[in-house]
Amino acid sequence: MSSAALPLALLVTLVELTVGTLWVLLLPQARHNAAPSFIKFSAVLVFIMAAITFFVGAAISVGADVDGYPLDNDWMGPVRVALAATFAVSALYADATYRGHRTAELALGAITPASGFAALAFLAAVLATPPAGVPVVPVSAVCG
Repeated sequence: MSSAALPLALLVTLVELTVGTLWVLLLPQARHNAAPSFIKFSAVLVFIMAAITFFVGAAISVGADVDGYPLDNDWMGPVRVALAATFAVSALYADATYRGHRTAELALGAITPASGFAALAFLAAVLATPPAGVPVVPVSAVCG
């Protein structure tokens, strides 16, 4: 693996970490299985992770390929928009959680990972072209 691929690998890892952390936080929050102080602290941490993820995504420049692997850099615009939405909604989620607005925090807690999943889907489109060519995609889907 080339060092030129590290920024994209970091971005994918950060998006997955942000979305996964929010899902792990949202489940005990909805079921009242965690202390409110833990939920509030974790909501702020999710906001900080979303901020770091957004700024990394905004700073990355994606070319037509990395180490010979073709990339579709036309999808980086939607990735950045989805990351901005994740960042903004996570701020609202952290605020609602900190203030104790139960309905708002659960609703925003569901919207935030949805925008994060959109960012992951757009990142998948950036990386979609397989190195062996497009005909390999149906074969790999069938063979698993």
